[in-house]
Amino acid sequence: MFSIKNLQLILLFVAALTNLATYSFATDLAFPTNTVVKRTTFSGLTETIAQTGVGEKFITDLSGVELFHWQSEKYLVLASDEGCSLLVVPTSGNKLVVDKARSYHLLELFFSSNVYSEVARVKELDLEALAISGEYLFATASASTKRKKPKGKSVSKDHKRLTTLSRACKKPIILTLNGTDKEIYPSDLLYVLKIVQDRRGNPLLKSHSVFNLRASLQRAKAYIATSDKPSKDNGLDVEGITVANHELLLGLRGPVLRGHALVASYPLE
Repeated sequence: MFSIKNLQLILLFVAALTNLATYSFATDLAFPTNTVVKRTTFSGLTETIAQTGVGEKFITDLSGVELFHWQSEKYLVLASDEGCSLLVVPTSGNKLVVDKARSYHLLELFFSSNVYSEVARVKELDLEALAISGEYLFATASASTKRKKPKGKSVSKDHKRLTTLSRACKKPIILTLNGTDKEIYPSDLLYVLKIVQDRRGNPLLKSHSVFNLRASLQRAKAYIATSDKPSKDNGLDVEGITVANHELLLGLRGPVLRGHALVASYPLE
């Protein structure tokens, strides 16, 4: 069974801090002499967006695309950083099968119980990337913070706005336990979904686990998360994920260390 409980965070830039070495995964990237890169297009995307009801802005802010095989068919999973939904669309040749597309609202999948409230108020998750490993789909948000913009009407109010940080998604979900409320910001989270079979034999996404990336980095006392700097001030900003060699790799847009982007690794149990 998939589990990443009791995470022991491994930071791949430790050597950079101790030995002044740096990591660049693109430096040695090379293609064989006979490699040919061809362009593939999928038609019907606009129609798919319209039919599922997620809005045309979904495609404008597309932030993640993954492909998986189910039986003899190929499926695309699409994510948008300005919304809260994932789209799973079957393909036929180079076309999207519009009438079989499914939309999944992530927050409704993970936070639909009676102990959570304010779910409907969250309009965006700031989803940044997707990754698939076997029967599991990973979706990560940015975990970043940002400054509020000045309005130019009052120096004192603008100063206060510039020193106030907010999450990428402005509205928190409220967890109520034993009469105590706790705020959960969906943009701080890593969502793990499981691809299962529905009654008709088609793939179906179900919630599996959810983890607070920002909190886990802070518990590990990692260099990258000990401060609450906004992303544009070299603060934490998750930009991509992938799975390789039983590890979940996080690509970070920020912070940048000596001009190099950082990668953090979570071992998967």
